[in-house]
Amino acid sequence: MPSVQPEVPTAAFPLDQPDITISVRQTFGIDSDLQVPAFSQASEHVPDFDDAYRFDHDTTLAILAGFAFNRRVMICGYHGTGKSTHIEQVAARLNWPLIRVNLDSHISRIDLVGKDAIVLRDNKQITEFREGLLPWALQHPVGLCFDEYDAGRPDVMFVIQRVLEVEGKLTLLDQNYLPHDAEVDIVLAKVPSYDDDEGRRTISAMVALAYLTRAGFINGDISTVMSPRTVMTWAENARIFGDLAFGFRLTFLNKCDEMERATVAEYYQRCFGTELAETGVNATLM
Repeated sequence: MPSVQPEVPTAAFPLDQPDITISVRQTFGIDSDLQVPAFSQASEHVPDFDDAYRFDHDTTLAILAGFAFNRRVMICGYHGTGKSTHIEQVAARLNWPLIRVNLDSHISRIDLVGKDAIVLRDNKQITEFREGLLPWALQHPVGLCFDEYDAGRPDVMFVIQRVLEVEGKLTLLDQNYLPHDAEVDIVLAKVPSYDDDEGRRTISAMVALAYLTRAGFINGDISTVMSPRTVMTWAENARIFGDLAFGFRLTFLNKCDEMERATVAEYYQRCFGTELAETGVNATLM
């Protein structure tokens, strides 16, 4: 699977959007009712199928949710542990085109965004914009896999910030947080499936946990903080998987430094009265 993308791919796509759905239970052998959009025809950008590949349960579910619900998924692990291969093999079974981008020093802002170029048209030189990989990808049915995420240059990471944000908005760290009840109402407005007595209690506990992370951040206990958007995403992911704790791990806990996760797990226990079970999953769902 190629991963160097200074040149924008030019191949045509037989389909401009998924036209079938596949059963996670039948295709991946995972006990889940999740149905994932897929393609009945493959393009040349679909990764090669490895019939002998074995999938990790939790990481696979996170990746599949990314394809099914347009979530951003981050998978962390040591070099050579098969993170990108895992994504490729999920995409291969969905016939989903996938482009890998290595965020090393050879990728520039121009590669991602595009540039003006002088071309010859009707024997005249004109200047036209040649789009880079990101605008090209946004116009085609492809998945983007950013490799070596921690090696990305600051100027390059700034370019992809708007792609990684679910709604393309920036979060200002110096904003004051809303009062607890006001934040609960905003989350309920965004995730109305929780708008009953039980759901409101759940969202209230989520917001309370978010406030604990903010206090912990201010006190220097943890280095990652839950924003209102994170609470909304957690609520959505909990609905997707039917599991509040699993949704919390994928949305927030796995983003935290390993040395700080015990502290965050204590926040969870304090708000929900139950302890988080140990898990080996190292995927993040945004």
